[in-house]
Amino acid sequence: MGEFEDYAVRGASTPDANSYKFGLFLIEELDFDALRIETGVRYDFVLNKPVEDDPDSDIGFIRERKYNALSSSLNASYELGKGFSIGTILLHSFRAPSLEELYSEGPHLASFSFEIGNPELEPERSLAKEIFTKWQGKKATARLTLFHNDFSNFNYARNTGEQNNRFPTLDNYQFAGTKAQLYGFEVATEAQLTKSLVLTASGSFTIGTQDTVSVNGSGTGDRPLPQIPPLKIKSSLKYVINGFEIGGRVQYAAEQNRTGEFETSTDSYTLLDTFLQYRFNSKKLLHTLSVNFNNLLNTEYRNHLSRIKDLRPEPGRNISLLYRVYF
Repeated sequence: MGEFEDYAVRGASTPDANSYKFGLFLIEELDFDALRIETGVRYDFVLNKPVEDDPDSDIGFIRERKYNALSSSLNASYELGKGFSIGTILLHSFRAPSLEELYSEGPHLASFSFEIGNPELEPERSLAKEIFTKWQGKKATARLTLFHNDFSNFNYARNTGEQNNRFPTLDNYQFAGTKAQLYGFEVATEAQLTKSLVLTASGSFTIGTQDTVSVNGSGTGDRPLPQIPPLKIKSSLKYVINGFEIGGRVQYAAEQNRTGEFETSTDSYTLLDTFLQYRFNSKKLLHTLSVNFNNLLNTEYRNHLSRIKDLRPEPGRNISLLYRVYF
């Protein structure tokens, strides 16, 4: 597989650049009665090339960067009987820095920030481990997953706590790499209550820590990573008949007070939504028409993952109409 990106930003000092990506992968599946094993290996090559080198740029030496590496995965599951199974997943992953992470130098008004690239960024590397247990019955399923990701390098946009000189209303966010860990759990279940009534529920919780917090990479011990979501619990109940779906959703987000540098905490909130969807086929196309009524209680809340949460809350009561065609 391959990918080409022609990158140009107007109204900023970000240089024009191109990205060339090439990947090869191999997947193998093995079955030994109750034991199932899936393995994979992938090679990636990435060339990020600015149209012109700039050794005197304000953000550093803007130049061509090449990355290549192998990544691999192992997924093993064992059937215990009566619908129960257990398993583990091991991932050795690689991700090259994007053009934005390397070369950005300009305002990002959607997130009310001034983004500064880092031409010295190294690729992300992590070793991810998961342990899961699953149950599947005739009319219900449930899954619990525990995960731990150990990053030898984790790239993210770091709030420097400084206002930009050219745009004083915007804070500088500079891309940086750090050693980090992400761990937590995910749980999900789905039940067919009747022929047409379906109940789903899920929950997730993540803790993120980093080993370094300063721009120059000097270590000061563990500190929470920024923009880590709080505990979230979701549930929905929908009625399905002849292509129609109608139902409601409830979402709860807990308070998040594990904050990164220059990051503020957010309060808990509960949202109530309803939805209506109709699916139909025409020739070889699948059509869906959806109407969503969001935040019915008009709750004022702030999304912890939003950079503008201290300036604006999330939308209040709103309606959205969506039409999709699949081919």
